[in-house]
This record gives sequence, C-alpha cells and structure tokens, in this order.
Amino acid sequence: MRKKDGIIYYSIKETATIFLNITPQTLRNWIDINKKMLEEGKPGIIPVPTIIKNAQCFNADDVEVIKDNENHFKSGEFKDYREYKTTYTKIKEENVRLKKEIDRLKGAK
Repeated sequence: MRKKDGIIYYSIKETATIFLNITPQTLRNWIDINKKMLEEGKPGIIPVPTIIKNAQCFNADDVEVIKDNENHFKSGEFKDYREYKTTYTKIKEENVRLKKEIDRLKGAK
C-alpha cells in the first residue's frame, strides 16, 4: 500500500490477491493487453496503472472499475494480444521464413 497526493494506492499483488481474487500474473497480463489495445486506438479494458516508485499501482476507484469490467471478459477474447507461442508454432514460422529466404536467394542467381 502506498500513498500519493493523499490517495491510497495498492500494488499489483495487493490488488490482484486481496480485491480481485486472481493471480498477480493475470493482472499483469491484463495491463499488457490494455497497453496494446490503447496503442491500437481501441478502448482499454482496465484503467492505466499509476506508477509510484517504479511500481504499477491502482487506487480504490481503479479496483472497482477492474471488478466491473472483469465480469464482462469472455474466454479467448484477448488471444490476439497474447505473446505466448508454442515451440511448434515458432518452428513453423521460422520454417516459412527460411523457405522464403531460400526462394529469394535462388532468384538472385
């Protein structure tokens, strides 16, 4: 718990475990997804965290907004924003890239 300008802020761990009953990593994932959505010009899914001493924090109002929005999240809704790829997918993408490179080099002769 931290205080800034007379307002109490909670860390990601406190917000996730005490108020939202989710893991801190889930909340961090939502923050990353939110950032990507805002960069694309789409409305965010949660409030942007306040940075206090290099820590991302939320105040009580932010927590309430997250709780309200969480009820509307659907399974798989944010899969386009995930960074995680299986090893198989990585190898498959690398294979396609290398085939294109080989074709490009063959055409240069």
